[in-house]
Amino acid sequence: MKKFSLLPRAEKITVAELYSHKIKSKSSKDRLVTGWEIFAVITIVTALFLQSAILIAMGISAIVLSMQKGDGKLEHNGKVIKHNLWTALPFFLSGLALIFVGIIGLLMEIGISDKLSGKLFKMAAIIFLALIVLAFIIRLLHILAATVALKIRKKKCTVPVMAEFIGYAANSYDISMNREAPPGIDPLYKYYFEGVNYRFAVSENSPMLSEIGSNFEIMIDSEKPDVYYIEEMSHDNYEILCDYCILLVKVILIPAIIILGIIAFNNFTSHF
Repeated sequence: MKKFSLLPRAEKITVAELYSHKIKSKSSKDRLVTGWEIFAVITIVTALFLQSAILIAMGISAIVLSMQKGDGKLEHNGKVIKHNLWTALPFFLSGLALIFVGIIGLLMEIGISDKLSGKLFKMAAIIFLALIVLAFIIRLLHILAATVALKIRKKKCTVPVMAEFIGYAANSYDISMNREAPPGIDPLYKYYFEGVNYRFAVSENSPMLSEIGSNFEIMIDSEKPDVYYIEEMSHDNYEILCDYCILLVKVILIPAIIILGIIAFNNFTSHF
């Protein structure tokens, strides 16, 4: 049974496996407008103009889309993480919102009273908001737990070893090809301790690397040699926390702007 690990561990490998890297596609880059934000705008426009049945169909499609197994971010041990709950959350919640609105619309179309439909809409809205709040609370707890785990690991990892560059995290970009990997392909490193080789990946954007391909010193736990610590871990966790805060602001700010815009538009049109 595979043990759960909140933080990444190095992958124990044989000499024959030293250059058998896992394939990874290019990682997504920072963009001013992300895919889920575009989808959110489409969702709002669709909800204003299309019929209820189409809304429900689009909601189901969005949920199915969120469940698809696509390439994710590279884990430190060289393996690829598939889409998880957090990365799929925007599409999943957008799909739920479409389905809720579509169902309320259908009930109104078949003659349900305005009072009952209003109650159903409020109930659906409360459930939807509760899911969003729950998701953000769980994610925050995960980040805080990782922060504590990092501090504990830093104290336990006291043995210095040299990490040696061995290639890139994709079969088509080994160092034997004598060329640099494109953006999104992370460099792989290995270290040796008590007769065993261990392998892990480092982000290509790591501030600790003077240049990709250079060797550097890391700290490991002598009792658990696959447990290692590099400063990049704390840096990554800080970036995750910043991304979380930015997303939280977006989730609060974007709906607020939309609601204020609708109120302003209604006030403007009421004068004519």
